[in-house]
Parts: sequence; C-alpha cells; structure tokens
Amino acid sequence: MEKRFGSLLAFLGLVVLTVCLTFALLGLGVTPANAQVSKGSISGSVTDPQGAIVLGASINAVSKDTNQRSTTESDSAGLFRLSLLPPGTYRVEIAKQGFRKVVFDNIEVSVGADHGLGAVKLEIGEVSATIEVSSAPPLIQSTEAQISNSYTSENINTFAGVLENQGLDNLALTVPGVVNNRDFQIPTARALP
Repeated sequence: MEKRFGSLLAFLGLVVLTVCLTFALLGLGVTPANAQVSKGSISGSVTDPQGAIVLGASINAVSKDTNQRSTTESDSAGLFRLSLLPPGTYRVEIAKQGFRKVVFDNIEVSVGADHGLGAVKLEIGEVSATIEVSSAPPLIQSTEAQISNSYTSENINTFAGVLENQGLDNLALTVPGVVNNRDFQIPTARALP
C-alpha cells in the first residue's frame, strides 16, 4: 500500500509539473496582437531645375480634415517620406531657401498605401513666391510592384460560382497579369513571372 501511495504521489507530481510547464509555455508565447496598418504615407524626391538633388528641403503635410501637421526634410539623396499619416486629404508644401515654394492640394492618403509625388522640381526664386499645383500627379505606385483590383460585394455576389466556393480562381483571373495554370489537375491562379 505504501508503494502504491508513493506511485500515486509521483504521478500527481508529474501531472502538476506538466500543467505548470504548459501554463508557463503558454504565458511565454502570448504576445500582444499587432494591429493592421491603418495609416498611409506620402513620398517623393526634391530636385532643382537642372535635376540636381535638393538636400534639406522642408516638406509639410497638413490634413484638411483634422489640421494635423506632419513635417520632414529631404535627405542627402533628395528623398522624403511622411509616414504614419491617417487616411484623408492633405495639402503638401515643399520649400527651401532660395527656391519658390511648391504646394500640392488635395493629396489623397489611403490606408496601407504610399502616395508618391515623384520628382518635385523647385524653381529658383524667393520662398514667398508659391507655385500652386492644382491637381496632384497621377497616383502611380513607384515604390511597390503589385497589381490589385477592388471588388464590391455586388461584384462578388454576381460572379458565377463564388458563393459556392467554386469561382474564386476565375475571379482572380480578372486581375491583370494573372493566368490560369493547371498543374497536376489542380486548378490554381498564378501571376506571370
């Protein structure tokens, strides 16, 4: 009986040790959940009329919705990026002593996207003189190599087979650059190389 009691204590000790280790490992593995990206950015480069880089140009973006101001300067390569901007419409001012200030109005910042302004040429002149750019340059993703499509719920609901989980590959084929490739009789949609 005493031998049986010792075995029972050893077994209970093993169970307690296993439970404690499990909780310790789970506790160590718990990390705070990272939020999805809910900000965007504006980037570009600053050059003079001859195309030479302009170091230290002041770039200010003011949200038209909240009046929040974000500021940075062009680096030694003439590049700038205003990161972590809440989505919305911005007014961007680029200025440097000895050059006219350039203003971009109605720059749209979207979640998870960079709005590239491209190469902004500063003209020689006084800072008090301002060049207003009435419309922003076309939104070209020069910093990312990706192709994407947006679908409304109506598009998805009316696309044959999607609601039955049979048409997702066909839906992917509507994205430019995606082709149908059936290897080993498994239907897949793959991007072109």
